[in-house]
Amino acid sequence: MIVNTETKMQGYFRICVKHEDGTEDDTGWFPNLITNQGMDWIGSQPPNNNVSYGQMYIGTHCGVGTGTTTPAFTDTHLTSFLAMYPPLNSSNVEGFSSSQYVAGPPAYWSGIRTYNFAIGAVVGNIAEVGIGNTNSTDTQPQLFTHALILVGGSPGTITVTSSDALVVYHEMRLYLDLTTNAYSFQISGVTYTGNYLRANIGTVPNFAYNVYFNISYTVLGQFTGYNGTTTTVTGYPTGTSDGNLSEFPTTIGTYTSGTYTLSMSCVVPLNRINLSGGITAFTIQTNHGTYQFSVSPYIPKTALYTLTMNWNVSWARYP
Repeated sequence: MIVNTETKMQGYFRICVKHEDGTEDDTGWFPNLITNQGMDWIGSQPPNNNVSYGQMYIGTHCGVGTGTTTPAFTDTHLTSFLAMYPPLNSSNVEGFSSSQYVAGPPAYWSGIRTYNFAIGAVVGNIAEVGIGNTNSTDTQPQLFTHALILVGGSPGTITVTSSDALVVYHEMRLYLDLTTNAYSFQISGVTYTGNYLRANIGTVPNFAYNVYFNISYTVLGQFTGYNGTTTTVTGYPTGTSDGNLSEFPTTIGTYTSGTYTLSMSCVVPLNRINLSGGITAFTIQTNHGTYQFSVSPYIPKTALYTLTMNWNVSWARYP
């Protein structure tokens, strides 16, 4: 299928220092840079081999440092590392706080994680922050995001003493294209056309609220056929549907570094998605959300045929 199922993303940090007298210093929210290696992790396997259940979370650890060098896409670590939370390469997935859909404009999904450094764990004048992953031998995070700390809108430092507690918040936003787009594809020499748009946008997908959960985790790539019509971006197609993860799961292609695109393929067996009137709409679900597609003429799927569907999913920095 010739479609542009691209998700654009942006992250934000907020730094709070909680003093023992109950007062706080708060930077407010400021944007971060997503590194090249972080963009690649979305389509491949992040470095953490320490997360339970084999789930490929991306933002397991937060690091702070004293470096003042302007972050670059090629960064892999903080410029001058000071402290990390969690402090060890544990199997814990830390920090999820909340998620929501924001109508905008622009519309986006938001997921926030909170990293609570213990009192005395950070002592110094911190100037940089990042989240990322660790291998078992790492003493600091490999970076998914990197930012200089902004104080009053400009790069600055936040002083943390031995009696203070540092709290770092990270918000991940996935911006949504809510327009309707045309597409086409061929099956056995027949050209099929239609329109596609987002579906079920009120439900925040795993990537946003887990920061984080990479798109190549195969269990969440799903093809579902319908014999109805597409609806609005808040719903799903109408009609009878059929789809199954375990019987015909999506196969994920091999990711090539720097492409920020993954190919996906699904083979529907003889006994599935044989709908009255054929397939007139379908959905594709991934960790970056669900798309719905109209299709004309109808796809004449019956028990005499298997059906192979191929598509690409891509991602980019916002805007």
